[in-house]
Amino acid sequence: MAVVKQCYDKMSSDCKRITCSIKIDHREGAKGRLESKMASVEARLGKQVKK
Repeated sequence: MAVVKQCYDKMSSDCKRITCSIKIDHREGAKGRLESKMASVEARLGKQVKK
């Protein structure tokens, strides 16, 4: 949620209206899902994303 707040704070500096929709899917027991999704995005982009 800290990342969402950082995004909101950054956008609010020059936006008069911000709409934000978040979907969170938590699955107990699953490991490494976020890392595998990031690897998939990076593979499609052909480069690493900024972290």
